[in-house]
Amino acid sequence: MGKNYLLSGGVLLVVALNFYVQGMRSPMTVFQQAAGIFYENRFVPVAEAITNLIASIVLIKYLGLTGVLLGTIICTMILYGYSFPKYTFVPIFKKKVSVYVIEQLSYLFIFVLLFISTVVVSHFLDVSNVWGNFILKIVICLIIPNALLILLFRKSREFRYFRSLVNGLFSKNNS
Repeated sequence: MGKNYLLSGGVLLVVALNFYVQGMRSPMTVFQQAAGIFYENRFVPVAEAITNLIASIVLIKYLGLTGVLLGTIICTMILYGYSFPKYTFVPIFKKKVSVYVIEQLSYLFIFVLLFISTVVVSHFLDVSNVWGNFILKIVICLIIPNALLILLFRKSREFRYFRSLVNGLFSKNNS
């Protein structure tokens, strides 16, 4: 369709960051719902909607589409960075807020590492055919992050548990 219809690298980064933030928020939301933590958290969605609207309106003037998406990310991180540890993480897991913050920052660092690695590899590998290049980029986006995640987490307890679940699925299908 042409270069005029491509989104900038900044928009790409913010879309990927938004995907990351929403993905990290989902498991904690499941724990909140399973634990019945509704009353304590009742104002957070309203506060998020209002601050998201204000931040997006302010940031769109300076950053355009990137500003709208960034406003959403900032509001989500501020509000859920406050409410998840206070109402969910500490009461359910009986751990300190500092454990939550360190864990979230380490996952954010890993996300940045995955993003940069994928963008760099994608930038250097290119083919002249438009469709071939598109398919190559899809393959790179599937392989690089997943390979790095396996490399980073292969010895973790969670990865071993997940691998046993997957192995169990395949062993049941083969019997």
